[in-house]
Amino acid sequence: INKHRLDTALTLGATDAVDNSSGDAVAQIMEMTDGRGVDLAVESIGLPIGFSICESIVCGGGTIAMLGVH
Repeated sequence: INKHRLDTALTLGATDAVDNSSGDAVAQIMEMTDGRGVDLAVESIGLPIGFSICESIVCGGGTIAMLGVH
């Protein structure tokens, strides 16, 4: 995980940034949202695991933006 990228996301207006170094991003996000999930999840790594994480964290009626498609 590149801390500079997380900091940049916050500087550019992200409300939160999650460090997945320990592999528990889904648990962190669900805790932060009281189990609701997020309205918008952005997949930007282009790997199946990224989409899988997005599916796990987006709320019902939420949006997944796919930026990392190769």
